[in-house]
Amino acid sequence: MDLIEPFTADEYGTVTIGKWGGWLVQVTPMFFGDRLVLTPENCPLVYDFGWCFPKGPAAYAAARAWDPETEADPPGYTKRATGARRAGQKADEGSPGREYAEFLGAVLGVDLLGE
Repeated sequence: MDLIEPFTADEYGTVTIGKWGGWLVQVTPMFFGDRLVLTPENCPLVYDFGWCFPKGPAAYAAARAWDPETEADPPGYTKRATGARRAGQKADEGSPGREYAEFLGAVLGVDLLGE
């Protein structure tokens, strides 16, 4: 993941802290906690993947410690906000980039992964 420093925040308090595989890595405030999300760079008004954390620095710390190339989920999340991956699934079994390519390929009727 490529970290963006200094971090940038939008008018809703969502902080963009990095980029990875076509996604923005962001932390967005929620009512009772914070959410680490992967937002498509080309469609920043939605997010594809999200993980809930307690209020405070936990989501930021998890994002900095997380290697999405080798780990399916960031460390320490309390709840997965999206159902795209199963708990314990390794990144090579279901990374966000692979899942999106499989989904988009199925919609378009093409093999985007070259398999």
